[in-house]
Amino acid sequence: MNGIELGKTLLVDNLLTLRCKMNPMELEDTIRAMHNYCDIQKIEKLGSLISVTHGVELKGSVQVMDVELMIPVASSDLVSSLYHIKPRLKIMNALYVRYEGNPLGIQFNIHGNTEIY
Repeated sequence: MNGIELGKTLLVDNLLTLRCKMNPMELEDTIRAMHNYCDIQKIEKLGSLISVTHGVELKGSVQVMDVELMIPVASSDLVSSLYHIKPRLKIMNALYVRYEGNPLGIQFNIHGNTEIY
């Protein structure tokens, strides 16, 4: 792992965005569909997916997350009923996590770094 940093500012312009409520099982398919949409529409991606969880609630026995998924893109010209363009994202006091290595080790490396909590 390369590190965990606190108190960072995240500033990104021109994001393809989708905000919706879903259960955790739907998240992977939704992310895949968003990437497929970019590929089919030939939308140039300028960075990695950014996710923001606005809230979590229980509906019966099912956990439902209010999630916003965003991908920085080159063009702000978009015609879609599902996806929208967010001109700017600014998050103050963000937690920055950078990990390089075997994906199976990410949980251990992040949770093992308890001095930040």
